[in-house]
Amino acid sequence: MRRIDYMPGRQALAVFVARQAQERPRSIEATNSAVLDAILVEWAELTGIKYSQEEQPTTPAPASELPDHSARARVTSVSLPELLPPSRARAGAYDSGQLACRKITRPQATTCGATRHRDHLPCQARPEPGKRRCRFHGGRSTGPKTEAGRARALANLRQNRTAK
Repeated sequence: MRRIDYMPGRQALAVFVARQAQERPRSIEATNSAVLDAILVEWAELTGIKYSQEEQPTTPAPASELPDHSARARVTSVSLPELLPPSRARAGAYDSGQLACRKITRPQATTCGATRHRDHLPCQARPEPGKRRCRFHGGRSTGPKTEAGRARALANLRQNRTAK
């Protein structure tokens, strides 16, 4: 697929708006890409240019699950996936059993989440291995406190090990 960034001139924009007015408002056929596709195909047919269809034709999927601003996402060229059975479909407490169209984000456990001091937003740093918090918010040790602890720490350093 080739993406084209196109800024029409004044006359081309008038043609574009006139062609877009022929379609039903807020429909898939009235999107900028669909109107430009229709204009190019009509022009190719009128001029006799031979063009081949390299991709499968796109078919609109049922529109009940996605809002109008996601109309481009509803167009698919493959068969539609089957919905999960109700036992496997997860709904939040306030979703009334409907599947939410939420952005899938990283799991909560991969960020520290501690409240920062000045902006009061959750910390986005990665936690220390085996800990819940990052090194700034209590995930890393501050060092040994006793003489025995200092001796163990020094013994664990590579530079203090003797060759075997």
